[in-house]
Amino acid sequence: MGLNKKLSQIIAGRTVAKTELKEGLLVIDFSDGSSLQVKIRGAITGEIKSGQGLQKVLENEEQLILEFDDKKRVQAILLNPGGSIILRNKNNALEYLG
Repeated sequence: MGLNKKLSQIIAGRTVAKTELKEGLLVIDFSDGSSLQVKIRGAITGEIKSGQGLQKVLENEEQLILEFDDKKRVQAILLNPGGSIILRNKNNALEYLG
């Protein structure tokens, strides 16, 4: 499992405000107004709680792991590796696509 350096640098330290899990889509809204959308296959393992700080993102081909400042992890299978993750800032401007 490798560190996604680009996304980790952009997103490190952001605090989770709320999370929504729909069929095939994980949406994490952060307290700074930014939003992370991840297209996934199946369910996630682990739990994302309001107030957690995102520390880093690990990725290998189709697997994604979000690691939080409390060392808890959430794992998901990407629907389309290389095109499943979108991060937008509070003004809806694209910060990351991958």
